[in-house]
Amino acid sequence: MTLPLEFGAWIKRRRKELDLTQSALAHMVPCAVQTVRALESRRLRPSRQLAERLADALQIAADDRELFLALARRTAPPVRTTQSTSGTSHLPNPETPFVGRQRQIAHLAALIGRGKTRLLTLVGPGGVGKTRLAIEVSRRVAGDFPDGAWFVDLTSVREPALVAAQIAQVLGLPELPAGATLPSLAPHLARRHMLLVLDNLEHVRPEAAAVSALLRDAPGLTLLTTSRVAIGAAREQIAAVEPLQLPATRDAVPLEELERYEAISLFLLRAQAVRPDLALDEATRAAITEICRRLDGLPLALELAAARLRLLSPAGLLARLDHPLRLLGGGAHDLPERQQKLRAVMDWSYALLDPAAQALFRRLAVFVDGWTAEAAEAVCDRAGHGEDTLSSIETLLDNSLVQLSARPGVFGDEPRFRMLEIIREYGIERLAEHGEEHAAREAHARYFQSLVARVAPELRGVRQALSLATLDSEYENLRAAFEWLLAAGAGDDALQFAVDMWYYWARRERLNDGCSWLERALERAARQNSWLEGRALAALGDLLFRRGELARAEAVCHHARAHFEALGDQWGGAFVTLVEGHIELHRGNPQRARRLYEQSLSGFRTTGDAFWTSWTLYDLASVLRETDVPRAEALLEESEASFRSQGFEYGIGAVLTARGLLAIARGNLSRARHLRGESPARAPLL
Repeated sequence: MTLPLEFGAWIKRRRKELDLTQSALAHMVPCAVQTVRALESRRLRPSRQLAERLADALQIAADDRELFLALARRTAPPVRTTQSTSGTSHLPNPETPFVGRQRQIAHLAALIGRGKTRLLTLVGPGGVGKTRLAIEVSRRVAGDFPDGAWFVDLTSVREPALVAAQIAQVLGLPELPAGATLPSLAPHLARRHMLLVLDNLEHVRPEAAAVSALLRDAPGLTLLTTSRVAIGAAREQIAAVEPLQLPATRDAVPLEELERYEAISLFLLRAQAVRPDLALDEATRAAITEICRRLDGLPLALELAAARLRLLSPAGLLARLDHPLRLLGGGAHDLPERQQKLRAVMDWSYALLDPAAQALFRRLAVFVDGWTAEAAEAVCDRAGHGEDTLSSIETLLDNSLVQLSARPGVFGDEPRFRMLEIIREYGIERLAEHGEEHAAREAHARYFQSLVARVAPELRGVRQALSLATLDSEYENLRAAFEWLLAAGAGDDALQFAVDMWYYWARRERLNDGCSWLERALERAARQNSWLEGRALAALGDLLFRRGELARAEAVCHHARAHFEALGDQWGGAFVTLVEGHIELHRGNPQRARRLYEQSLSGFRTTGDAFWTSWTLYDLASVLRETDVPRAEALLEESEASFRSQGFEYGIGAVLTARGLLAIARGNLSRARHLRGESPARAPLL
């Protein structure tokens, strides 16, 4: 038998002889399907361990095994490039296979192929993969340019005046005069039809007019640039380079579909280069998915994290990812210095900012999971110049350190911003270095404390949906603010914060958070505000009841009642009585529950609280619907009218559902259908 002299061809031929698909071979090895594809297409050199497992899976004969392993470890040939008979490629040959972004590559290639778009800038944060994407796009279209595709790395160029000289050196042009600008290249390029890739342009960004002049005087030239910020030239096409695709939610994704997500596929491929036995299976899927999520799908971070699996399991790596900048220290030694460490990438980006933008960047790092323009102005704008804050946010957007959030603002067209988590961690480090962390975190906590105080009452009225959406969007910021108040010794403020949050927790059924925050705040409070403590205990009693802890709820309500009686607080007494009625009803004591609901209703009517009067009417009707149907119907009608006057749709929906059930119990199905039809979208939880 004639043996192939190329390792990838040998794998492919032997796999077909055994009637194996690439997926089947990957399962037998085990390794990622992408690994098999990369090996067969000569884009990856396997480790010794992976080669041996391939030999076993492919049943390589003993006499041929030594040659098979030797070919496996032979220096990999250069990555094949797209060429034509008239064009040549002068592009780097990456050592690792490219993963993902196929749709974007096709789209960008269509833009610059045959010179349809002559200035294309790939913009994105450091480490997002702009350089690799530019190389892959250039390979795709190199054959469209008779004078070739050329790559110019500007990493080592420190002055804008040296950019033209660096390009001339790469292209083999005559030496340019000192200080020559981009248009001085035009006489040399005027008759050439070529693609020029300018990588890492941000720190030596030329004037837009100079770029436009070069393109005007060299009509066959197409520029593909990578940068953290656009050039700003006329007819420039900007393409945002985003982190790699991740599962949209933390819900479990079928195992066979996980590798379709680009971030997971890249991480797994790079991890198997240092740990060939690693497989994506039920034992590793959760840790690998969460690692990729924690790193925001940022390719450089994923590659550095994968290298750590030489010493750690996926679970062990995940446990150490609270501070990724500390953990992911080094990268491949043949990368530029700025790409060897994540912190170096961040330093590079930070140094490009003016002092005002640097200061705002540091302060914005206190936000968790994003912020609005209003929040940024309140927390970061010390001098009260809102326009300056917005201008600096725009600068950070331009420099790819801040992103527009995929999640829309709660006010519809209101923009929301975010930082990638690794960038945010870097900002926190810088904030601490400048001695600004305490002030920034305090401003953050005070803003969200005031936001909750403003928004929480609106959960009970016509703006309920907007208020819920606001607190949903800011929940991680609210958590951070609460934790800071506790850590700073502001126990009473933390307690008021938790009391204001109570009804949100009840509506969203975040019962564990609610109980935990209230209990911790009660422990830290000064215990000098009996009214606030009583309200906190009442809220805790309600959430404990909703969580099914009836005995604890009853005990907490007892303590709350003592506070309210000492203060003569009728509202507090009415609310505790309402919760006690719920407890008795769930214990199977409807008569006791009825008496408590009657007492509570009287208290709420006396205090003039229409909202809780409406709910107590609803609760009392639920007890009476089997023993006194006419009164139950009357109570529900009054409750509905009250909720309608308040514009509280959730309550309206609950009452309409209860009235429908009552109509069904009385055999009036047409009435039930009519009531249900009045509120098709309210769908309450009973």
